[in-house]
Amino acid sequence: MSGMDDRSEAYENKFAHDEELRFKAEARRNKLLGLWAAEHLGKTGDEAEAYAREVVLADFEEAGDNDVFRKVRGDFDAAGAVLVGISPDAVTKHDKFKAKHSLNVTLAADESKETLEAYGVWVEKSMYGRKYMGVERSTFLIGKDGKIAQAWRKVKVPGHVRSVLEAVKAA
Repeated sequence: MSGMDDRSEAYENKFAHDEELRFKAEARRNKLLGLWAAEHLGKTGDEAEAYAREVVLADFEEAGDNDVFRKVRGDFDAAGAVLVGISPDAVTKHDKFKAKHSLNVTLAADESKETLEAYGVWVEKSMYGRKYMGVERSTFLIGKDGKIAQAWRKVKVPGHVRSVLEAVKAA
């Protein structure tokens, strides 16, 4: 029986070690996210460090990353940025998506695709040789005058938020 006890203890030690590493990695990620957001909110030095600590602490509110998202999103809202996502999906589908991921974002339904076509983002796409119609991932910065101040087409996630926030700050 001693062999089984040793195995069990070794497994528990490995699990504890892995969880500690995961915790440290997530805390580091959240700190970096906090520093990045602080930079875009105009915070520097000790103020930026304090903000990053707030983001790390926000992660202890609930399991998952939604609490961190809400913290940073709330701060961007306070900076005056209004974010709206538009897709051809029905409102009920949006509501289920938001509930599943605990998101507090504005998602507009354009089932007729009128707005998507007006912005030129309802396009023909291709995957594995099959052609179909879909939404081109794009971002539009609408100025206070209601006109498009800047457009980003065929966006990729890495670095995109930073360029949009820089444009928002400049507008």
